[in-house]
Amino acid sequence: MKRLLPWSLIPAVVLPLVGLVLVNAQRPLVGESGDTDLRIVFSEARLIPEGDQLLLDAQADVVLPDAVREGLDSGVPLEFVVELTLAEPRTPWPDRRLMTEQWRYRLIYYELTRHYRINAIDGGESRNYRSLSQALDGLGSVQAELDPPDQLGRVATVSMRLDSNQLPLPLRPVLGGLWPSSWALSSEAYSWTFDIGSESGRA
Repeated sequence: MKRLLPWSLIPAVVLPLVGLVLVNAQRPLVGESGDTDLRIVFSEARLIPEGDQLLLDAQADVVLPDAVREGLDSGVPLEFVVELTLAEPRTPWPDRRLMTEQWRYRLIYYELTRHYRINAIDGGESRNYRSLSQALDGLGSVQAELDPPDQLGRVATVSMRLDSNQLPLPLRPVLGGLWPSSWALSSEAYSWTFDIGSESGRA
């Protein structure tokens, strides 16, 4: 005669199995380098004076994981955040942050006309592209103006990420990112020391 598990033991046996299935279902895609979410890589960045403002001129390679690309082509808009921080180095203390500036860009695919569009949410400008590769090249070519702080500092840091809070609810990371998602997409911070007119970069 077969013995059945007592009802009190069933949750202890079944719930871990359910959790394992869900974790595997949402496991981030792993690239050739072994990184799970580093699909955005900055290759260079600089600050250029333009009158009373500074121009951030940066270049990044952007690669979309399969799940994100399929979602985009199915009509899911992607909102990216570019963040720049200016700081004054202090030894042995952490750098003193002088300012942080953000710019938002929305990438959309229009199936009817089969083209991609990047909208600069803050500036209202938009650009159209006939292919995804062209759109990603455009997304990675960052040019944005900012008002410099009173004290300029000597260390700049730029990064880019996909804003998961703007995704449809079922696609967002679970439990504030504690549960991984294949939609995680971000860059490492790219930092460089600068002196307006003569900059040196260091990733």
